[in-house]
Amino acid sequence: MAARKFRKTRKDPKTGVAQKYLSGSKNRAAKAAEIKETAKKYKRGENIDVKAVSRSRSQQDASKTTKRKNKKGPKRKRLRAPASLTGSWLRSIAVDKVHICRAAAVTFLWQHGLWVA
Repeated sequence: MAARKFRKTRKDPKTGVAQKYLSGSKNRAAKAAEIKETAKKYKRGENIDVKAVSRSRSQQDASKTTKRKNKKGPKRKRLRAPASLTGSWLRSIAVDKVHICRAAAVTFLWQHGLWVA
């Protein structure tokens, strides 16, 4: 059976590293040198500090990263019922014990001054 053949990847002419790994970097030469050094250590069987490699590669990245927005949104202050209104009495107001109905019951109590924050 013949050996499997792969397409040749485009290499950076100055460094000889695949262009795929250098795209979007601030300093192509520094990134290429770091990649080559890590490859040599790997081939020699030396210990590689993966955290340091990851840090240096992310610092070389020129693309701007934006903070991810919280999908849930900001936490809202929860309303607390006084001890006398908690329990089965509050649940009896909510029809079918559905969350939406419970929220409607809380709104009703809030409007009539029976709900204490």
